[in-house]
Amino acid sequence: MKLRFIFKSVVYCLLAIFCVSFGIGSEEKRLVPKNLPFEVSEKQRISEEDLKNKVEGWYPVFIPILFKDATLGAGYGVTGTFINNGKKDNPLFEYSPYRDALSVTLANSTKGMQLYFAEYSTKYWRDTPYSFHFSGGYEKIANALYFGIGEESMKPLSGRNRNQPESPQNERLSFSEYEENLKYRSSAGNFSTFGNHETNKMYNRYSIETPFFEALGDRGFFGLWKLAAGFSTSRSIVRTYDNAVYNSPDPYFHNTPFKIKGSPVNADSDIPTPHGKTKLSEDFDAKKITGYNGGFVNSARFGFAYDSRDFSLDPNKGVLCELTHEVSRKFVGSDFHFGKTFTQVKFFYSPFPEKFKKFVIAGRVA
Repeated sequence: MKLRFIFKSVVYCLLAIFCVSFGIGSEEKRLVPKNLPFEVSEKQRISEEDLKNKVEGWYPVFIPILFKDATLGAGYGVTGTFINNGKKDNPLFEYSPYRDALSVTLANSTKGMQLYFAEYSTKYWRDTPYSFHFSGGYEKIANALYFGIGEESMKPLSGRNRNQPESPQNERLSFSEYEENLKYRSSAGNFSTFGNHETNKMYNRYSIETPFFEALGDRGFFGLWKLAAGFSTSRSIVRTYDNAVYNSPDPYFHNTPFKIKGSPVNADSDIPTPHGKTKLSEDFDAKKITGYNGGFVNSARFGFAYDSRDFSLDPNKGVLCELTHEVSRKFVGSDFHFGKTFTQVKFFYSPFPEKFKKFVIAGRVA
């Protein structure tokens, strides 16, 4: 099955290369620099229009991050990139999208999402056909969702009114209705030393933290081809909300003026209540899932690519074909075993380069 998949990927790649490279359009006729340090295809040469706008040396780009998500809350942050295009008198200036790029991303959200990420890329390192990419950072999602695996996760939401076991089952609830019911104290479940009640407000949630690092490198061959290899490592730190104490409303006296006998507070005040077993813990105890305790996910990657794009940051024409295989095994220090093969074909074509210089038809198959 895997060999058939790889064979099809190669066929699609060759077909795309033939159609775009030979079937349509014509190449710009420009003088080829005589002092190129290694073989670079003219297909990768930046168009004269884009070359006019390419600045020399370093320059910064900053983009604010703003979003709103039901799970993550309101997000805010910034991503900044410092790009070095090199000197104009370098013969590779007309062929490389950049020479160095350093990016930093800082983002947070009101519901516990954190992302701190940095990456560095160098193209044609020291005027050689080698390119390198390094990235690393830390990500945390305090309210990650889990509804099970397979068909179970696709079922409509259902629940009992105010989380009470004696209440009738309500089918096809909205997400907000479902979570509203779970926040109440319930007399069901395994009781603890906190008393004979529990809450399930975080039943479908868990926390995951992931520090990560990746290093990739590639070498160009014959102007358009490159071989790539790399290594990535990350550690998943998973935490559930079992037995955590939350202030939860009483199902019977919430939003009422009644007082608790002998207490100055109203009966509708939230009461410290231990959390019951989460869905993630239930499925782990039932041996439906692995990875409950987190662990290291390390992998080695290798592959090859054909790249005839004229300007990889904003292509006007060309083809990108990639085929990579990733292996995660004990010999690379991973706690999990898997293999992953990825392929994609991207093509870009400018049908009217003289009249509409930035009108590009693009497609992707993966």
